[in-house]
Amino acid sequence: HVLMPDKGIWPPLRILSWINFHILATLLGWFIRFKPDIVIAPSPPLTIGLNAWAIAAVRRARYIYNVQEIYPDIAINLGVMKNKLLIRFFGWLERLIYRKAVRVTSITKTMCDKIATRTCPEKVRLVPNFVDLSDVVTCPRDNAFAAEHGLAGKFVLTYAGNMGIPQRLDVMIEMARRLPSLTVLFVGGGGDAARLKTLADGLPNVTFVDYQPISRMPEIYAAS
Repeated sequence: HVLMPDKGIWPPLRILSWINFHILATLLGWFIRFKPDIVIAPSPPLTIGLNAWAIAAVRRARYIYNVQEIYPDIAINLGVMKNKLLIRFFGWLERLIYRKAVRVTSITKTMCDKIATRTCPEKVRLVPNFVDLSDVVTCPRDNAFAAEHGLAGKFVLTYAGNMGIPQRLDVMIEMARRLPSLTVLFVGGGGDAARLKTLADGLPNVTFVDYQPISRMPEIYAAS
């Protein structure tokens, strides 16, 4: 674990923290006492694949690259990355990381199909993210969480999790503006939360709630 400043703080400081993480993770991977057979690297960021490759090469191991989000596609689709040279470079880096991995896993069939067009299809595997079913229990729609936030008896559309630019949550604010009978609930936080709150200013049918304990998720699901 390394120090990671909040997103609202000076952006170059976060970049330096990411660089620090990449360097320390690689050094620790090289000098840990036991010899790993497999190195598993979850992405994003895309560059974490370089760490896995470097550690696996020195320790004579192999690595599995787990793709949670496909980069650079997201950055390109959001308009964050427009420079053609950068796009070509990160596209090359993506294919290199796939090629060096013994397996490339991802969480949906659509993502696996896209990855398979960029590397050897035989090494791509679908491994959906897990959930502990004991955490998901049924409860009444009008529960304590619904009562606490004025959701009882309403048609509630919920987004729970990280509120960042890739999520494109503006559409939910627009839905609330066009459909006054709809209640939009945001649970969580993130780098785009402040802007979303500004967009929703004056809309009585939009509610923001901070991150909640996992134990409350059944109530949130039931109220939605």
